Amino acid sequence: MHRVITMMLCAALLYATIFGNVTTVCQQMYRATGRYHEVLNSVQDFIRLHQLPLSLGERVIDFVVSSWSISRGIDADRVDP
Repeated sequence: MHRVITMMLCAALLYATIFGNVTTVCQQMYRATGRYHEVLNSVQDFIRLHQLPLSLGERVIDFVVSSWSISRGIDADRVDP
């Protein structure tokens, strides 16, 4: 009887650990996606505000998108060594 209770407690702790880690990963993905869209929106607002030519605006957006995909949104200057 004690073994069953111990196994149930261990299973519950394992389940909580896995579920907590998955939840954390999902929250980080949503946060990163939100930052990505925020950066893109601010770049598009800048392009509209300063009335950049269409070809230049597209090049700026391509640069921002490619920079984001390379760095995964991590600013190397803000990371502590």
